[in-house]
Amino acid sequence: MPSRAPKSRRETPPRRPATESGRTQQLQALFRIASILVGPGPFCDNAGQMLDVIVDVVNADRAVLRLPDVESGDLLAVAGAGPLLKDHPPATIKKAHGGLSNRAFDHNEVVIEQEHVPGGRTGRIIEGVGVRSTIAMPIVSGEKVTGVLIVGSWQPHFFSLEAVELLTAITGALGALIENARLRESLEVERALRVRVDNFVSIASHELRTPMTTLVGYSELLLMDEPRKDVRREWFEVIHAESKRLTEILDELLDISRINAGTVRVNLQVLALPPLIRELVRGLELASPNHRFELEEGNDVPDVIADRDRLLQVLGNLLDNAVKYSPEGGKISVSFRLDEERSRVITSVCDQGIGIAPRDRARVFEMFQRARAEEAVTIRGTGLGLHVVKSLVELMGGAVWVRSRRHHGSTFSFAL
Repeated sequence: MPSRAPKSRRETPPRRPATESGRTQQLQALFRIASILVGPGPFCDNAGQMLDVIVDVVNADRAVLRLPDVESGDLLAVAGAGPLLKDHPPATIKKAHGGLSNRAFDHNEVVIEQEHVPGGRTGRIIEGVGVRSTIAMPIVSGEKVTGVLIVGSWQPHFFSLEAVELLTAITGALGALIENARLRESLEVERALRVRVDNFVSIASHELRTPMTTLVGYSELLLMDEPRKDVRREWFEVIHAESKRLTEILDELLDISRINAGTVRVNLQVLALPPLIRELVRGLELASPNHRFELEEGNDVPDVIADRDRLLQVLGNLLDNAVKYSPEGGKISVSFRLDEERSRVITSVCDQGIGIAPRDRARVFEMFQRARAEEAVTIRGTGLGLHVVKSLVELMGGAVWVRSRRHHGSTFSFAL
């Protein structure tokens, strides 16, 4: 077990009692840091604000918080601050590489490098372009080292006894504060996940129950009665449609499962977009006579690099979504635009439907999220389709976004 008493790589002057102004500075810094870490928001964002405080109170140029990876033991940079960080973002420090951070973490030791000479014998242990002085301080919770705080400056011999004392006071309180903040975040994530799962179970149960109820009802009628041929055909058409709907729901669930497991593979090839769109629109024109479909091909639409089946799935989901959320009918248009600067083709599917409220737009591509407008209550859906679209487009190296106004329709675009 590492020793609890921190040591220094180089000898420092004997400790002397902190002055009244020094104690006040320590208390003010600790209060600001504690207020940040117990506040709302993601831990990494709060940790970044905490490091801003540390850079400010010791007038440093760089600060990095490193926490160990559970499996590898490598020290991961979870947050950083300071002007020198912009030129040299912190990377993961491998456990086997040694250096200041690993020495501080492994031996519960305060490690100071006061005069780093680029290319000199200490070049392997200091991190950050332009850094001349660095201090690595272990963060301890209970009897266990849980992380490392690294602070640097472009000035040689930067760390005075007062600066070391101030950073020691700060890191002495950081262990418990960080552990509590991460525990709170994990509990919040767990609660949010539980809510999402509960919502999904509710939505999926409703969506599955509807076609299942129809299938059971019509099959019972067929078993109990001998209807006329035309009536029997009508009942079989309903059974077929609901069976197809049930299959689509199960396919969405399987897609989400494969995407989350990372087992979806794409077979990229050069494809022409307009023929794929025409193939899908022909089927929708028959199934949705209230909608008018327009394909704005433009001139010389370039081919894209994509997986044919996945691209058809993306386009199909967006077109189905446009039909579903414009229940009164109207025009649904598909257009293409060449973004020459970024060498990509932007495909847009535009409807004249109910639109998406601002509060829902930011979450529309998340799992189990649906529009919360009154008009959407009777519209079927699991809240998975757009998440599948986003995941598949990103797997093919593209990006997807939406523009929308309530009661003025929506335009979903993706670039490949």
